[in-house]
Amino acid sequence: MKVSRKQAAKNHDRVLEAASKLFRQKGTNGVSVPEIMRAAHLTHGGFYAQFKSKRDLERQAMELAAAKSMEWVEAQIRKGKDRPFQALVKDYLAHWHRAKLEISCSLSSIGPDSYRQNPAVRRVLTDLYRAFLGRLTDVAPQGTASRRKTGVATLASLVGAMVLARAVDDRKLSDEILETVRQSLVNQSRRPRRIPVRR
Repeated sequence: MKVSRKQAAKNHDRVLEAASKLFRQKGTNGVSVPEIMRAAHLTHGGFYAQFKSKRDLERQAMELAAAKSMEWVEAQIRKGKDRPFQALVKDYLAHWHRAKLEISCSLSSIGPDSYRQNPAVRRVLTDLYRAFLGRLTDVAPQGTASRRKTGVATLASLVGAMVLARAVDDRKLSDEILETVRQSLVNQSRRPRRIPVRR
């Protein structure tokens, strides 16, 4: 039975949604095409009508995951109102984010393995990094360093802390990593701006 264009588009979106979650949860190498199709409640045979290859799916699924990551960034900025930087830091380093790999930021879930994987996925992550950094730079507190440098240091701290918090097998230590980095970044953002004295 031939599938209509409308249904084919819906099926395509279902596969992308399922793959974007599974890839973040298990890595692109840790998930098979049949597993993805089962998660999308579709038959394996329909895969190649939708995608050229698994690598093609990886790229498209990670583009979706990256878009969702930036939607989250924008939501935190809106929620933070006059303190968007603190809102981003606190929610990124929250316990829910550590636990929910399937809906987490791709930089911390896929990033650690990306250099071994599909170059197209690395390109998506690079674009996500630039977009996330751009928004962090917009809301970063102005201090002794430039906003861009503050944004780079903050994003590296956020992603690194989340990767480490997931890597260790000691929950207390994992909590300490998240809480220490979160507090450090929030405290830095509260420091008064240093104004150079004119002589």
